Amino acid sequence: MSKTNDFLNRKLNLNNKFFISIFISVSVIVVILFLKAWLFWDIFTRVNLTLQNELYTERVAYKKNQKPIITVIEIDDRTLEDSDKWWLWRWQDFKREYYAKVIDRLKQDWAIVIWADILFSEKQDPKNDAILKDSFEKAGNVILASQAISKLYPIETFTESSSWIWDVLPTVNRYNNMVYSIKPFFNFKGDIIKSFSIMILDRYYREIYWEKKNITEDDLKSDFVNFYGVNIPYLKNNRELFINYSANNNFFNRVSFLDIYNWDYDKDMIKDKIILIWSTALWLHDEFNTPFWIMPWVYTHANAINTILNKKVIFFIDFQKELLVLVLFIFLITLLWVHDIFWKLHKFYFIISLFFLIVVYFKVYNFIFITYNTIFSSPVYFFISIFLSFIFVSLYRYIYEDKWKRILKDALSQYLAKDLVDTVLNDYKKIDLNWDKKDITIFFSDIAGFTSLSENLEPHELMDFLKRYLKEVSDVIINNKWFINKYEWDAVMALWWTFSNEKYQVYNTCKAALEQQKIIESMKDELMEKYWFELSVRMWINKGEAIVWNIWSLGNKIEYTAIWDNVNIASRLESINKHYWTKICVSESIVNQLKELVLNWDNADFIFRKLDIIKVKWKKKSLMIYELVWYRNEVSSEMLDLIRKFELWLDMYFQKEFIKAKDIFLKLKVLWDNVSDVFFRRCETFIKNPSEENDPIWEFSEK
Repeated sequence: MSKTNDFLNRKLNLNNKFFISIFISVSVIVVILFLKAWLFWDIFTRVNLTLQNELYTERVAYKKNQKPIITVIEIDDRTLEDSDKWWLWRWQDFKREYYAKVIDRLKQDWAIVIWADILFSEKQDPKNDAILKDSFEKAGNVILASQAISKLYPIETFTESSSWIWDVLPTVNRYNNMVYSIKPFFNFKGDIIKSFSIMILDRYYREIYWEKKNITEDDLKSDFVNFYGVNIPYLKNNRELFINYSANNNFFNRVSFLDIYNWDYDKDMIKDKIILIWSTALWLHDEFNTPFWIMPWVYTHANAINTILNKKVIFFIDFQKELLVLVLFIFLITLLWVHDIFWKLHKFYFIISLFFLIVVYFKVYNFIFITYNTIFSSPVYFFISIFLSFIFVSLYRYIYEDKWKRILKDALSQYLAKDLVDTVLNDYKKIDLNWDKKDITIFFSDIAGFTSLSENLEPHELMDFLKRYLKEVSDVIINNKWFINKYEWDAVMALWWTFSNEKYQVYNTCKAALEQQKIIESMKDELMEKYWFELSVRMWINKGEAIVWNIWSLGNKIEYTAIWDNVNIASRLESINKHYWTKICVSESIVNQLKELVLNWDNADFIFRKLDIIKVKWKKKSLMIYELVWYRNEVSSEMLDLIRKFELWLDMYFQKEFIKAKDIFLKLKVLWDNVSDVFFRRCETFIKNPSEENDPIWEFSEK
């Protein structure tokens, strides 16, 4: 039992993304089934029909215009309004000899099947009735209309002389009043009856194949009925043949009834064709709404016949099969979203993928319909599943994954700027916490005289002082995109930039150091009054390669920091400030990097003073150091002149002209600064103790 519990605890938890994907997929399916069963069936049905209409519209561009076999004889406006044949004006007053004349000419021109949608249900002039009956018998291929439900049939004379009499049953969708399908077969008083379109095709195929296809009850027990080699869907819950509409009515041959009557037409439009005689005059309104537009009823049947003739029957995937595809589809997109497999493609992948999936799904759905004449019974559920999966995955991320990100963000915000925190959290997969050698900028600072201050203050006073000081300088550091690596009492170590590379990092480091000095200057009076202590902070900035990594000791302690030679040098050089009475010293690498960024060094934003060439303890290699003086636009021209003079006489010092250099440094010491006093004393020492080995490169004997 304990092993089972251990297994469940390990596998069925929020860290297991495969389990989360399954859980979200099942939840989506449950919601969809719930919506389908109880809440929005009508709404979803209407949306499904809208999508289906879009498919019909999209396939217009792909419709191949085959040679039509169907010719529609239109009783059109021209027929009813012909000025020369004014006696054709009233539809109800057509003489039956007119129909007889038309049927005779159609038969003479080798029409295979003739359908007339005219209800000859009342007797007229016996002579005309006899003429029409004779035409029916001679033709032998005329099919007449009837209305079985209302029990309206042609008169007995025509019933006996025609080939068949079949009902025309339109199937109008109750949600949008469109005709998508016809009933291929129906049961009438225990007999299996073929619908109008099927009956015409039956007659047509008999003429071609010389065989008759009888439909029995056994044929209707399967999902498909084989009709002269074409599988016609006969779904148990549907029993409809969906019409594969052509792009427009011009796909079929069209001839006016008046032209047939006058024998004024192309005979090839009749020969070996299926003929449909139907009214299309606008004022008769014998028309229905279709996915394309409102069209005369005859063209709905023409499209139904053409669907079977071209073997382009539309097949529906029933909901049970569709549900299996839907489950797999939901699981795959959920798995991709939960795992962020394509995250590296774009930082907005999650949002983009939502719209991408919707577009791709519709294009694939459209391709399946165009290529395989197959559509889903409920395509809208795929769209709903995409949105639901997106919402559930977003909730999972927000509740679980983002919870830890928010906690981590709050913690990192104490050490990093906001945009750096966002970079770390958004591109965390790019950050390798194992060791890596990077070119970074290192910053150290500490408070001069802090040891004596800490001895004189009470613990609570010391902590109040540190909290105030560290907050002020830390805000400046973080706002300038540094990573605060550690605090050691008053000392601060910061790194730029361990998580990415940025060419302006050196500029911002110098800016951050000067901003800290401004903040420190503003705090001096308050701290002097409160603690009787003059605040002065020494800083050092160095740039170079370092090893950045997670230092850890078997889970006891972990610290993300930088080590290596450049870090050691920076830590030692921070204390160099006190020997020169300076506040900010930088290594030569900082100055060189800044020179690469500016076109004219003489107009750079910062003023540097060449300070010395030194060797730190246990290092053989010497290095040039500089003092970061201040912003150029805040330094007077007199001060700039003094700095230039200092550097000129510093060169004289390194050329071992100590006597001349001593006098100059004495003047500069009196005029201006303590650094000159350092070199004045060195010159005195070298003059009093002349030696060929006197090396102006100063080597410090302490760390």
